[in-house]
Amino acid sequence: MQIDDNAGDSLEDSQSGSLRFSSPQDALDFGRQCVEDGNCFLSTNRFDIVERYRQGEIVIQLNLGANGRDGYYDLLFGEVPC
Repeated sequence: MQIDDNAGDSLEDSQSGSLRFSSPQDALDFGRQCVEDGNCFLSTNRFDIVERYRQGEIVIQLNLGANGRDGYYDLLFGEVPC
């Protein structure tokens, strides 16, 4: 696999970089490694959103807007009271 840092040297071409694989197997290996890295991150960083929400460790924020209306609205969901 090669990373092409020179891709996008002109203003018309806005790519900041691209991946090139020398074989289809390289692309599959790269995808597999990304999934493994993601699973490792999730297992080591307690990514159980529901449990963390219940414990008050995270707050969920939704930004909403309505057609024909000016402005946006924020809905905040915090800790679930027991």
